[in-house]
Amino acid sequence: MNTTSQEKGFTLIEILISIAIFGLVMGVMYSLYISMNRTTVNQTDILEVQQNVRIALDRLSRDIRMAGALVPAGTTGIQAGSNATTLNIALASDFHSYARIASDIELPGATATPQTFSISVPASVDNFEKDDIVRIFRPQDGSQPVDNDLIIDSVNRAGPSITVKNFNNTDVVQYKEGDIIARVGATAPDPATIVWTYVGTNLNRNRGNVGADLIAEDISNLNFTYLLADGTETTTPANSELEDIRAVRVTLTADAVNQVDRDKHRSLSSTIFIRNYLMGVTSE
Repeated sequence: MNTTSQEKGFTLIEILISIAIFGLVMGVMYSLYISMNRTTVNQTDILEVQQNVRIALDRLSRDIRMAGALVPAGTTGIQAGSNATTLNIALASDFHSYARIASDIELPGATATPQTFSISVPASVDNFEKDDIVRIFRPQDGSQPVDNDLIIDSVNRAGPSITVKNFNNTDVVQYKEGDIIARVGATAPDPATIVWTYVGTNLNRNRGNVGADLIAEDISNLNFTYLLADGTETTTPANSELEDIRAVRVTLTADAVNQVDRDKHRSLSSTIFIRNYLMGVTSE
């Protein structure tokens, strides 16, 4: 009995069809990969830009709210030279570190020994360290019973209390409950200053004239608008209008430089009201 063995293979046409189907599938998969990669790049860049803008706006808000805090009577919180791209702020502490004195204390004349102040808000003590430079202000008018830089001698967080030295008073000085200890920089002017500037695409913050810190980059637009007591708005307040500024509207726009599509701009705007007094003071 004869057995015939038949072996079947792929014809050329079948191979070509298979290659075509495989190529089509790979083309679809590559197209999906490109689309997903573009979406990932877009979303990552958008999130990064939005986060940078929010951080910058938070820092700005913190400074603007405290403009004029504990500055001497007659000194405005928003200073001359402020305009649409530059913001000059005067305040007691460019570190935003404050502590409220809890009870009266009298310093004798020619005080040479460190003086210990009890503090009313325990958490505020955490914002001070030994050898920090401070000044002590009277909230009612921004005056200083002793007008010179003082130095933290020690901090008692359990107390809570702060011990201060370097008084140069010749007469008896009376500190009152509610007076404020504020941290200042070694070379800071009195009152302290913070200058925000928009240069090129960078947003910079200069604290106490010690040098500019880069807060945000790739900023395509920044605009400060000043809201006055009578309801009017201006981007270039005159010196006579500075004391009437009640709020600053900040608009920040940043570019997502790595984004693949055309929608590159992300913008945030906020109206920040000035709080020129301290209530239940802690470092913000």
